[in-house]
Amino acid sequence: MSIVAFDKVREVAFRPGPPNTIPRRFCSAIAFVSDGLKHPIYYSIGEDTGMIGQTYGVEWCVVGLDRNWAYAPSCKMARP
Repeated sequence: MSIVAFDKVREVAFRPGPPNTIPRRFCSAIAFVSDGLKHPIYYSIGEDTGMIGQTYGVEWCVVGLDRNWAYAPSCKMARP
């Protein structure tokens, strides 16, 4: 199974936390998956959270496909 397209991509929040925290942009979209279904997807882009802290890092969660429940329930922990 793979993501084949995205729709309705939008920013939900920018720096929602307290001052002096890692700058992050929280976004949402609709993911079209190869099984023909649409799933909401939530992701955040964090400054200096990429490889060895030198680039931007991205964390994401596709609702219904979070098999190890890392962001349970329903990707709530991936949102601001």
